[in-house]
Amino acid sequence: KRIFSITAHIDHGKTTATDYLLRRAGLMREEDAGQLQMTDSDDEEQERGITIFTSVVLLAFQDLRKPDDNEPYIFQLNDTPGHISFTGEVSRALRGSDGAIILVDALEGVMTQTETNIRLAVGEEYCKPVLFINKVDRLISELRLSPKETFERIDKITKEINELIKKVRPEGSNWGVDFAKNSVAVGSAKHGWGFTYEILLEKNLKPQDVFVKYNEGDIEWLRDNLP
Repeated sequence: KRIFSITAHIDHGKTTATDYLLRRAGLMREEDAGQLQMTDSDDEEQERGITIFTSVVLLAFQDLRKPDDNEPYIFQLNDTPGHISFTGEVSRALRGSDGAIILVDALEGVMTQTETNIRLAVGEEYCKPVLFINKVDRLISELRLSPKETFERIDKITKEINELIKKVRPEGSNWGVDFAKNSVAVGSAKHGWGFTYEILLEKNLKPQDVFVKYNEGDIEWLRDNLP
């Protein structure tokens, strides 16, 4: 079993992303994912619409690319608070984690709590990071960015994250995140799609194909092909 904590600045879409991981694991109906906010189960969390307490879920993953390997991988996922007032709760969750998912809103970019989460995860608790750039749909629908501008922004966020990691990573390590090495994923938790470099290769797709499908409003295609 491996333990991962998902961290983000408040309202960057962390709990919505967790919903979709639960859906992929068969623990939630597709129509509820992104709406139910299952890990925000406390009454106050539901009322305020924010995560206050760390929630823990177990996920089983079967690698279909290895048909001879029948043993599923078991992951414990900690959904941590995003508000700065609950940083202590984040720190406790990271303390027992093997890795950290750093989630960033593509439109808002790196924020104060993003920096704090990287310092806690990488610098203090030695959790190896991966990056998920969420709400990429907003770059297309709200900012009306071209494919080139969209991926320039994704690259900018990745570089900023790597600069923060470099400042605090364990001595002697070369920890960082890199789209070409599948430690960066991009997508939209709200609409239920995302991809890494490896997924694009497997599907024989280019990043521009994703952009075209979103502009066409073909969310169903994105969900089916990039779940």
